[in-house]
Amino acid sequence: MEKRTTESLTEDELQSFIEGVMERKTKNLFHNVFYEPYKRTQDSYCLPDIKVTEGVTCELGLPVPPARTMRGYGPDPDIYLRSGKANAEKMLELMEKNGRPLKNTDKILDFGCGAGRMTRWLGLLGDGEDYYGVDVLGEDVFWAKQNLGEKIKFFMNIRLPHLQFEDNFFDFIFAGSVFSHIDDLTEAWLMELKRVTKPGGYLYLTLLDENSIDILSNKRRDHLEKDVFANREDHIIKYDNFCARDYGMFNIRRSQIQSLRAESPQTFYHSNYFKKLAGQFFEIAGYEQNAYGYQSAAILKK
Repeated sequence: MEKRTTESLTEDELQSFIEGVMERKTKNLFHNVFYEPYKRTQDSYCLPDIKVTEGVTCELGLPVPPARTMRGYGPDPDIYLRSGKANAEKMLELMEKNGRPLKNTDKILDFGCGAGRMTRWLGLLGDGEDYYGVDVLGEDVFWAKQNLGEKIKFFMNIRLPHLQFEDNFFDFIFAGSVFSHIDDLTEAWLMELKRVTKPGGYLYLTLLDENSIDILSNKRRDHLEKDVFANREDHIIKYDNFCARDYGMFNIRRSQIQSLRAESPQTFYHSNYFKKLAGQFFEIAGYEQNAYGYQSAAILKK
């Protein structure tokens, strides 16, 4: 079959070709830059009325998401639930240790909530009416809205620094393994989180630092190479080279916003560098290693 060039196309064929290219580029733009749409391969969808699905539930009586929205946090529901509860309980413990017990806290936001892996465990604090979660992952957020929405308010968000809440709205915001996947826009996101936090309110952010690097490089090297860098030799070599330098921060695999690629970036900080960076906007109220697995937690006060 003869291969045709765009020069040989009729005007109608050329217009159709251009429209097809633009449609693919637009879908790629929304998928990688702004957010990951719900049912992104479909041109239409229908949602049932909000209801709790039948199946496995946690000890709080809340359902467990399907495997596709567990995001590698566990091969089965039990591990998924235990990891989320352990991370949430550690956060509650560290906030109390650093002078801000979360019991009876009014408005709480899970920034990067996924399908509510940690958000669901806010129920340990009581039946609060103002628990929120936001994420860019459509499948996760829509599942959470349909199945956990009677207890928690879930919203889609975008990857660019913007939140749909008014100034001084939240008493407490937490972000588990989010700033480990932000590169150039770290300051912009810190400023946006500051905007929606009440004066005297707190942020709890986990990140990859020199302690994480020590664990990944020496104790969990297989996990680093296989899971973190998906056996990409070029990424592993860059990681080892950057670790050997006098680094403040380094990134492997640029973000979706910069590259239009779907892979998640991996960002590492030296704790002193991150404290100086975050200290431009917040008081550093605490810093704890091994707060979220091998990630450390920065506790920031507005």
